Amino acid sequence: MNTGESSRQYVAAIISIGHVMGFDVISEGVEGPDQLETLKSIGCDYIQGFIWGRPLSAEDAEKLVKESIS
Repeated sequence: MNTGESSRQYVAAIISIGHVMGFDVISEGVEGPDQLETLKSIGCDYIQGFIWGRPLSAEDAEKLVKESIS
């Protein structure tokens, strides 16, 4: 998406179509701050990706949840 203006416009169009249809849009695979900033600037509602964290094992996920509610 950040490799050229046409790529950015393509992603912006997909986000716009989602909004026209009444959906919140989630972009997956966001890995860096530059991607996050671009998605914010074109109106993406939510993101998912390694920028927030790597996948966890079931045990580590359970530990994280338990620690956050303690």
